[in-house]
Amino acid sequence: YVQASQWKQDAGALKVANCTAHNGEGGGGFAFSDSHLEQFRGEMLFLGCSSPSYGGGLNFRSNSSLKQVGGSIQLQSCEAKLYGGCLTMFEGLSFDANGTMSFFNCSARIKSALYVETNRVTLSTVVVRDGASSDAADLVTVYTTGSLDVKKLEVQNVRERNFAMSATAITVHDPFDCQTANQSCLLHAPSVQVAKILCPSGTGLTYVQGEPAGCNVCDRQHMQLKASAFVPCTPCPDEGTKRCEPGQIEMQKGFMVEVLNSDINDLKVHHCLNPKACPGGLLPRSASMPMCTPGYTGKACLFCEAMHATSDADVLSCVKCASTFWMKTSQFCWIIMKDATHSSFSHDIFYSFSFKWSPVRRSM
Repeated sequence: YVQASQWKQDAGALKVANCTAHNGEGGGGFAFSDSHLEQFRGEMLFLGCSSPSYGGGLNFRSNSSLKQVGGSIQLQSCEAKLYGGCLTMFEGLSFDANGTMSFFNCSARIKSALYVETNRVTLSTVVVRDGASSDAADLVTVYTTGSLDVKKLEVQNVRERNFAMSATAITVHDPFDCQTANQSCLLHAPSVQVAKILCPSGTGLTYVQGEPAGCNVCDRQHMQLKASAFVPCTPCPDEGTKRCEPGQIEMQKGFMVEVLNSDINDLKVHHCLNPKACPGGLLPRSASMPMCTPGYTGKACLFCEAMHATSDADVLSCVKCASTFWMKTSQFCWIIMKDATHSSFSHDIFYSFSFKWSPVRRSM
């Protein structure tokens, strides 16, 4: 508990584990009141700390501040019964973190990872993993009453819940990486500026005042099939679709889809002339449910793959070529016999035709 003083770390490693606050002021790991935390180098780890009120790992009150010039601060598996499972700042002077801050597996009733009351929050590198609020109505993981300026933001597996960052204005300088988030990944602010947003499959870009502000799960009958995309959701194909989910589509038997321009979201539906060639596959592709039956390929699964050839019995069917010596020999003999039979048959027809036909000469 630091009051009217300063805690400074120049190097080394500090670990605070399994600590609990028993009063209402919070701060299971460290509590600051009219005080300042400064980190220049080194590491701080707050592990398994909890509070019955605010700031399971770190709590700042009454004109306190955090200044991180370098190093890393990691808060992991921390819990608060009310606000900020990892870190809380009430009536703070400043929050300026230019090292790396990581919030792993934080939980709280409201604003699970970070809750800060100050005019401006500056963060260099922030990693948020498995943060969730116990209040189902609260989707916000990082919250500040002022503006938020982040250089690099990465979100990972938010406990199959939504991730949201809320402030009066949000700026993210590097691409906002939501690829490993399970569901929505949103920036809530009247003004949002972000270089680029990488959305996982099943989600597409959502906009605030015409500007990209995060990834949202696609609506019904809409899809986004790329694993990493800076695109909105698109409507599902109208024809031949058996099932269309945000991150996957399944075709009916006798239909297949062609990917255009190497863009898995740009699709053209084909009706197959040979229904057996199109089993009704999945996209993205699945080994157990391919778009074309093995041996077939191309648009409408109309062509034969390598080591396959058109069947004699059906020009729309493909059969596998011989692979062993005896099968190749047998197939070669069959081809010779077939060609010999065809040649003999053609000769008989020609001979019969030549023998029966003769020109008629008129006498003058």
